[in-house]
Amino acid sequence: MSCPFKGTVKTVRALLHGNRDFISFKLSKLISLSVSDGMMKAIGNSIGSLFDLIPYREYYEYDQVVIIMNINDKPINEKVMQSVITRCGIYNKECYLNRTDIKLKVYTLSNWHELLSEDLKEKYNNNLPYIDRHFDMDHGVPIYCVHSTQKNKNTDYLLFYQRENLNDEPIVYYGGGDGTVPYESLASCSNFHNSVKYKNFQYNGHMEILHNPEVAKYVYNIAQTYNE
Repeated sequence: MSCPFKGTVKTVRALLHGNRDFISFKLSKLISLSVSDGMMKAIGNSIGSLFDLIPYREYYEYDQVVIIMNINDKPINEKVMQSVITRCGIYNKECYLNRTDIKLKVYTLSNWHELLSEDLKEKYNNNLPYIDRHFDMDHGVPIYCVHSTQKNKNTDYLLFYQRENLNDEPIVYYGGGDGTVPYESLASCSNFHNSVKYKNFQYNGHMEILHNPEVAKYVYNIAQTYNE
């Protein structure tokens, strides 16, 4: 349910921007224990989850644009940048580079990790042997793919930096998903070898789906049918 099998751009943002606390925040939401913020951060950083949530190039059919940097001397007007992104999308890298009005540097799924700090880059490379998702493997059990999508496009898809400084807060451009995980990543479980049923509960967020009675009933009925 709501699994980011193909990763999330939000993970890229967290790693580059130095914000590695969001996993600790999620953990604190799930357990009712009196644990210090420092301890929660230590737990979050030790389980390696960030690197399991990276949108690796190997998961996608096309190499998507995930980061754009302004390398002009002056900031780019946000309306101008929005127009450029609308025109070029996330699959046409050359559209951003072959311009005369503005100068941009573009990073895709295949090379954004070059921006990581040396210690994170080492962890990234160390994790590469373990990224296989085995979508085509027979796992031996039926898989029911369940996730949600929100009505508005508010899931991180593309990051824009007004200068080549990762300490700056990026301007985030959004696409479809559940507010945390992009749609393509959520729906990828429907392509598993053992996938038998796919269900998208629309207008629910990444955490909201867990509190939806309709979802609970759906999962319960599947469990009952399977047990029979």
